[in-house]
Amino acid sequence: MKKLMKNIHLQNYQGLIDNALLEMENAQIMERIWEKDFTVWKNNPEEISNRLAWLEIAQVITDETKEINNFVNELLMEGYKQVLLMGMGGSSLAPEVYRKTFGVKDGYLDLWILDSTDPGMIQSYTRRLDPQNTLFIVSTKSGGTIETLSFFKYFYTFLVDKLGEAEAGKHFILITDPESSLIEIAQTYHFRKTFLNNPDLGGRYSALSHFGLVPAAMIGVDISLLLERAQVMMKKCQPNIPYKDNPAAFLGALLAEMAKNWRDKATYILTPDIQSFGDWVEQLIAESTGKEKKGILPVVKESLGDPMFYFKDRLFIVMSLPLTELSWIGKINNLVLSGQPVIHLELKDYYDIAGQFFLWELATAVAGYRLEINPFNQPNVEISKKITRQIIKKYSEGSPIDEPEPLIKKDEMIVYGDIEADDPYEALRVFLSPCHPGDYIAIQAYVNPNRETECLLLRLCSVLRDSFQVATTVGYGPRFLHSTGQLHKGDAGNGYFIQLTSEPKVDIPIPDEAGSWQSQVSFGALIKFQALGDYYALQNGKRTIIRFHFENEVSVGVDRLIRSLQ
Repeated sequence: MKKLMKNIHLQNYQGLIDNALLEMENAQIMERIWEKDFTVWKNNPEEISNRLAWLEIAQVITDETKEINNFVNELLMEGYKQVLLMGMGGSSLAPEVYRKTFGVKDGYLDLWILDSTDPGMIQSYTRRLDPQNTLFIVSTKSGGTIETLSFFKYFYTFLVDKLGEAEAGKHFILITDPESSLIEIAQTYHFRKTFLNNPDLGGRYSALSHFGLVPAAMIGVDISLLLERAQVMMKKCQPNIPYKDNPAAFLGALLAEMAKNWRDKATYILTPDIQSFGDWVEQLIAESTGKEKKGILPVVKESLGDPMFYFKDRLFIVMSLPLTELSWIGKINNLVLSGQPVIHLELKDYYDIAGQFFLWELATAVAGYRLEINPFNQPNVEISKKITRQIIKKYSEGSPIDEPEPLIKKDEMIVYGDIEADDPYEALRVFLSPCHPGDYIAIQAYVNPNRETECLLLRLCSVLRDSFQVATTVGYGPRFLHSTGQLHKGDAGNGYFIQLTSEPKVDIPIPDEAGSWQSQVSFGALIKFQALGDYYALQNGKRTIIRFHFENEVSVGVDRLIRSLQ
């Protein structure tokens, strides 16, 4: 473990972790996990026994790498240049890590990810891609994901217009589970290929399955080497390894014991070359642990600040590659000196990402045991989806939609919330006035995730953290609903949610049926209803939420909010 953990600074928590590891060893927890004993977590096997295939997927899927690579070579020979992956949560986050970490190998396909229902984002992809040499991946475990289905219907219809019905289906492949409703759709529309994934693993545990490996191979990643590195980590985490030397046992115990002692904000400091790993691990930890009024909040977007801005609710996790220029090493040392627990993991190279996928999956499962929760279900995710479906049904039937009354209209902003204020800036300050160290702020941005907006949201994140000394997260809607959405509704309820919505500059129809432009609902309406559904879901769950709707430029509105806090 010493080769993996460059530095471990547990402050006065070393004894706590040692005791937890001893308790686990006496209860043979690692042995029981590897034996797939569901009673490690709950007395009922539901959503546990059929969610453990990730333990050996890196070995089982090895025999399928040849088929995947042959398929990629087939695409290259036919002249395909780029791939648009349409999927949410576990279907898209690992492929995004592969693309942002490895880039694209010469001669292979570029990979784009679509996980936003913002019509401006969809229009930008429509303009950028060349239909003739673009492959579309429909990636969904269940087959019922509304975003993925909407993306498929739109781009299939687009391709029918550009290439004709006889050619359109050849540009689509499907990655899904064997019982998925989309298999019939793939057959109906003559998809060129369907990859059936092992159904006994959840989306957030699927990075080393077809959901991750097929897109990775398309950009030229050596997927056999990925699986080798994952297997190396598997060996380090076997039950015959002493618990104190078992990295998954150690990390799982560390995450859980820190959370039980109020250090439930797992704050990741990642070097730029592996920065995207944070988005993947954010979903894994948040969706796995945020339930039963418990939870570990992954913080992956904050810039590194001085010790004065951090409360005693943090666990810092540094991840880097060898010889990477660590310009912030002085700040890390200052955190250690201030009493913050810090661990530093060092990867050998990019391919060690595969080992990290497995390590954090197993560590999260261990943390679930220590927290006495089921880390494989997501009992609260459906709440906002159900409300959104009800809103869409009313809209399609022409019935009026219940919307909250505006609190303020000023400076091209409309504010919604249960507070009293005279302008948007006072509203934000009043809303956050009860927020104190130990709480957290979540920015939920149902807007176009372009570069300008991203920079401003990260600035807002830093200003909020520094102003209130609380952990602050940023997520784009509806993407975050498939990531941190479970934790927002299932944890102890100490979050302050700032929802940002905007008036789309363009709108794009969602075809009622693939191949025809007849449409009852547009993407502009869908993202609006998703934001509204989550607003009501959080309100109904007694969460603290405020909404800022930008009538004009999102960047102008966010900048004004930042200035009002400085």
